[in-house]
Amino acid sequence: MLEAVFEDYEMQPKGPVLLAGDLNGENYSFDVLKEYLQLGWVDIGQHASQWGGVNCDYTCIAPNANVPRGATMHLGMATPSSL
Repeated sequence: MLEAVFEDYEMQPKGPVLLAGDLNGENYSFDVLKEYLQLGWVDIGQHASQWGGVNCDYTCIAPNANVPRGATMHLGMATPSSL
């Protein structure tokens, strides 16, 4: 689905874009996200302190985990022009 989103993005006039979603997977496990980050897109969660948050904070912690391990499974990406 992410590839379809970015294919559609490429067909649109360029401008500010915010992309948000619940991926049910770590952001770094999706090749298309890594590709767009290399092209200059911004992972908002990695820069959350700019807006009063915690950089790379967890968005998901399993309630019954023996060892608490958080994950960032919610996507927040932006083009540089939208920040």
